[in-house]
Amino acid sequence: MVILSSPVELAPFLITILRIFILEGLLTVVVACATPFILPDDPKTAKFITEDERNFLMYRIMHDQGREGMQSESAEPFQWKYFWAASKDWKVWLSILVYWGNSMPVYGYLFHLRQSGMQC
Repeated sequence: MVILSSPVELAPFLITILRIFILEGLLTVVVACATPFILPDDPKTAKFITEDERNFLMYRIMHDQGREGMQSESAEPFQWKYFWAASKDWKVWLSILVYWGNSMPVYGYLFHLRQSGMQC
């Protein structure tokens, strides 16, 4: 753990931390913006799989949707009404709070262990 006694000693430390956050944040934003254009919508448009894999995946999708023997359209298109309905549902917000209530203390504790030199 770094203990600094004066603001003059603190400045280089903060600049280093700031650079790390900017680089990581910039990388995250770039990847997030590029992902919708890079990822294929379904196996029919994926260029990185073979024809046999494509046929197998299309069969699996049809089987999972209970539409064997029918021509598969991967999924229904995105509609904002479903997004707004989910964002207004109290069970979604309760699930978020339960997840945060579980994960934040765990990660905080593990981070503290690493900073103090202990191993899990």
